[in-house]
Amino acid sequence: MPAEQPQSGMANRAFLVQADGPPSPTDAVQEEKILCAASYTIPVFWFMLFDANSIMELEAPTEDDGVIRYHCLFAPREHALHIAQSRWPTVQNAIGPSYETLFKTFYEFIKAAPDRYVHCENGWRDNRA
Repeated sequence: MPAEQPQSGMANRAFLVQADGPPSPTDAVQEEKILCAASYTIPVFWFMLFDANSIMELEAPTEDDGVIRYHCLFAPREHALHIAQSRWPTVQNAIGPSYETLFKTFYEFIKAAPDRYVHCENGWRDNRA
């Protein structure tokens, strides 16, 4: 009998967290590491922090002893901030100049985070129902 393939899944919550290093499948999202949270969406400013090289595939255990496979975004904070800054002129052109103060506030908030990495976690491990 062939081995059962891991399931793929989605969650309805997303967290932008700071991290000391790459995420592990057994890590839980620690409340004190959460920078921002969102439901049913990943905000555009978060996406601005990551590029195609930021995509990681993880597997996490399910309550029925199976495995769920999912993707997250992970990058060194300084690199992520550089990407976001380089993308801001294009995004600003699309959404308008009235968001510049909000972007600068977000940028400075992420810059001030003490850990060296940012990680966008979909919350699957915290919300498997």
